[in-house]
Amino acid sequence: MSRPGSEVKGRCVNASTLPLLLLLPLVFSSFSGTLASINHHAFCGESSHTHRYYMRIIGGRSVLAGEWPWQVALQQKNPYSGKRLGQHCGGTLIHPSWVLTAAHCIVDPVFKFVLPPPFWTVRVGEVSLSSDTARLYPVSKIITHKYFDPKTWDNDIALVRLRRPLDLEEHAGLVNTICLPSRNMSFLGLQCSVTGWGRTKEHGSNSDLLQMIRVPVVSNKKCQGAYKKVSPVNSRMICAGWEHGGVGPCVGDSGGPLQCRAKGGPWTQAGITSWGVGCAKPSFPGVYIRVTDYLDWIYKHMEMT
Repeated sequence: MSRPGSEVKGRCVNASTLPLLLLLPLVFSSFSGTLASINHHAFCGESSHTHRYYMRIIGGRSVLAGEWPWQVALQQKNPYSGKRLGQHCGGTLIHPSWVLTAAHCIVDPVFKFVLPPPFWTVRVGEVSLSSDTARLYPVSKIITHKYFDPKTWDNDIALVRLRRPLDLEEHAGLVNTICLPSRNMSFLGLQCSVTGWGRTKEHGSNSDLLQMIRVPVVSNKKCQGAYKKVSPVNSRMICAGWEHGGVGPCVGDSGGPLQCRAKGGPWTQAGITSWGVGCAKPSFPGVYIRVTDYLDWIYKHMEMT
C-alpha cells in the first residue's frame, strides 16, 4: 500500500511511500426502482462467522472460510493461453455482478492504459490462493475513474463487471456482497478491518492465506499532517492505522476493503485500500479511497450497464 515514492502497495515507488497492490445499505429515492435490484441491502454485509478481534495485532492473522465473503482476488492471466499469472490485487463484491477495486490495480503503471477484460479473472469465496477448488469468473467490463491521477492517487477507484452474475445461494456461507455506506456516514473513531493477500513483511512475499488486521479510523487532519511532506491527502480519502505502526496493509493488498461495522449493523465498505508510506510505518496511517464520496459514480455506472 504505497505510493508516490515508495512501493505502491501493489507496485514499487520507494521504500517510504507505497500504494497498496498491496457499511448500512444505501437507498436513494431518486433511484428507488433501480437500486432495489442493484443493492442487495437485505443480505449484504452479513458473514457466517463471529469475527475475532485483537486490539493490537502486530501484522495480521489468517481468516476462516466465509469470514469475509465479499473479499475477492483480482488476478491477471494470459489472454491467449489462459494461463493465470498470479495474484495482483484485492477487490470487494458489492453486487453479484460487480467488484469494487482501486484504479491503480487496473491501469498499467508503465504505459498508463487500462488492461482490458481478457487479461483479468476474479477469484471468489476463497481463503487460500493455492486451493484446488478455485471459483474463477471472467471479466466483461472494466471502468476506471476518468480523473484518476497516478501521481497523487486521487480518484483511485474502479469497477469490474463479471461476465456472468454470481449465484449467492450456490456459494452460501462462502460468498456474499458487502453493504455500501449511506451518503452521510462517518467512520471516525471506529475500529475497522482490512483484509488481503499482500505481503506480510515490507520486503517479504505475498501470503497464500487471506489475512486480516484491525485498525482505527483517524481524522483527515491528523492524516494530512503525517503526509504533508509526502503527498496530499484530500477529503475524498479516509485514513486508518495505529500510531505505533506494526499493523497495516502492504504491497498486494491494494483494491481490498476497509470494512466497518457500527454496533448491531452489517459490514459496510468505508474505503478502498489505496496507498501509504512503506508498510505499517509508525505515524503513517494507511490511506484509502472514501467510498461515501463515490456513491453517485458507482451507482451511475452500475445502472448504465
